[in-house]
Amino acid sequence: DISLSINYNIWSYKVSERVIKRLVKKYTDKIANKKALDIGSGTGFVVGILDSLGRDVTGIDITATAVNNLSQRYPQYKFIEFDMGAGKLDIPDNTFGCATAASVLYHIVDDEALDITLQNIHRGDLAIAVKNL
Repeated sequence: DISLSINYNIWSYKVSERVIKRLVKKYTDKIANKKALDIGSGTGFVVGILDSLGRDVTGIDITATAVNNLSQRYPQYKFIEFDMGAGKLDIPDNTFGCATAASVLYHIVDDEALDITLQNIHRGDLAIAVKNL
């Protein structure tokens, strides 16, 4: 957040990383499916966390720039340019063991788009949806 100090931002990212790691481990360590869907991958903050936990990441972002940058940074993973609130995500049901959407869902201000997004997230056997951290 550019309106806040650098120290606040550093602290905020450290706390977010700790919380995301704890939740993903708590709810998914015993699940055989290590595929993770990261919604709103942006700069790759959560992708890096999921990578460090040994997850096989598929990232989704609304911008081509994010998808291109992440594809270069993490060539072992798949990144998709897609608006989660625009329609059904073209991925088979039950593909992922977990889904993350950190600091993303509050950007969706249209009720119908949010409903579609949540339906996309819920389609699979998702162990956890980390949201709005």
